[in-house]
Amino acid sequence: MSWPVPRFGYGARVLIIPLEDMKARVVDLHVIGMLSAVEYDVRYFNDGKEHKVRVFEDELQPDES
Repeated sequence: MSWPVPRFGYGARVLIIPLEDMKARVVDLHVIGMLSAVEYDVRYFNDGKEHKVRVFEDELQPDES
């Protein structure tokens, strides 16, 4: 069994697809060996408030702006 390679690293700027491409930053990642998956904790700001969510890799895309 091989471990998945994370697509995004700590501090990476990303867009959260389910939140209509909300700009965010990766603050932690979790490798799940049994599922061969990576989950990411990401932080974003909305209306001046900080929010954190945990999402799977396919729910993120790189923020190239």
